[in-house]
Amino acid sequence: MRSKVTVTLLFLNVVLFFYIFQYEKVKLPDANGKRVLGAEVATIAAITRTSRSAAPLKLERRGDAWWLQEPYEWLANPNAVTRLINELQFLEHETSFAVADLTRSGQTLADYGLDQPAFVLTFTSAKKDYVLKIGDDTKIGNRLYVLSPDGQRIHVVGRSLAESVGLPLEDLRADSIFTVPMFEVRSLNIQTAAPNLKVRLRRDAASRWGFETPISARASKPAVVVTINALNALNAKKFIDPRDSDLDRAGLTTAALRVTLEGNARRETLLLGEVDAAGDYFAKIEDKAVIFTVTLPPALLATLRTAQEELRETRVLEFEPTTVSALTLSTPGQPELSLQRAVGSTGAVAWQVVARVPGQAPLPASADTALVEELLQKIYLLAAKKFLSDAPAAADLEQYGFNRPEREITLSLSTGGG
Repeated sequence: MRSKVTVTLLFLNVVLFFYIFQYEKVKLPDANGKRVLGAEVATIAAITRTSRSAAPLKLERRGDAWWLQEPYEWLANPNAVTRLINELQFLEHETSFAVADLTRSGQTLADYGLDQPAFVLTFTSAKKDYVLKIGDDTKIGNRLYVLSPDGQRIHVVGRSLAESVGLPLEDLRADSIFTVPMFEVRSLNIQTAAPNLKVRLRRDAASRWGFETPISARASKPAVVVTINALNALNAKKFIDPRDSDLDRAGLTTAALRVTLEGNARRETLLLGEVDAAGDYFAKIEDKAVIFTVTLPPALLATLRTAQEELRETRVLEFEPTTVSALTLSTPGQPELSLQRAVGSTGAVAWQVVARVPGQAPLPASADTALVEELLQKIYLLAAKKFLSDAPAAADLEQYGFNRPEREITLSLSTGGG
């Protein structure tokens, strides 16, 4: 009987010990006990910074990107914004004390620089604003004072917070001008003021580029890609203070050059104006107020000004030599000559020449395959040196000899084209 009581008491003690252990385990402080901010920092949608000396600065999230809203609208530097948000999310204090206890020691918020903070950071999360005030440095150690958003506690935190919050405007903004990446660009538009010329190129479903205006013609894909990459590599050099901005003086009221990249449901237009004393161009994005300067490489500027010629596909014919199934050559006063491609049972390619003389049956003979393939390669590489006219009149065609051409070359393709 006594042994049963002992076992029962032992069991109850084990249960009680387990309960106490679990209860105390829950109550043990964890790393989050040192965190200054709560879960609200996980969904920050906007940040406003004010300081004792600098103008207010505002950042806003748009989709996956952050944008400056004040002092002007511009794409933000993602690395700088990520650094700031990470600093807020993982901000921990070395120690903290209640504001209510200050009066007992005869102190006020002014003793910690929190009556007129060095920085006031207001961030919006879930449509609610939270205010974090950053005060003076501590007298000992590399620390500073922070007032919690509810105004109830003063925290002593590392100085890295002030370094992240106090980043200058030039570090918080992105340098890049265009934000539409090459793979997303569907259209490139260029407009020059003198002469007044509009050039529009579009990429089709097969990733081929072509002119839509002022002519309908093939464009050189490598040249277009190089040009768009060069545009995306442009960086804003210097931003003009909004108080000193003058569209007329910068030559942007009637821009000398307008360049537009169109992507997926968005478009960005760069306006280029006058040249400043340093040889850079005054510029702005069409739907944004801020004026900046940009260094434009001479080769890119020349391409933009003569895009109709520089971005033109110079190759005369667009085909693959391996898809040619027949080749016909016509010369005035000479019998028509046809070459036909055949594939033997072993897979070897052989060409046959067929001479057609009026009133006689075709005369087939074996052709020199190497010479035929060399000819096809030359036709494939045939390129224009200069475009004389995009809309020739009948007199032009006669002048250039197209009323009675010296040669006519017809290609038949196994893909169905010709």
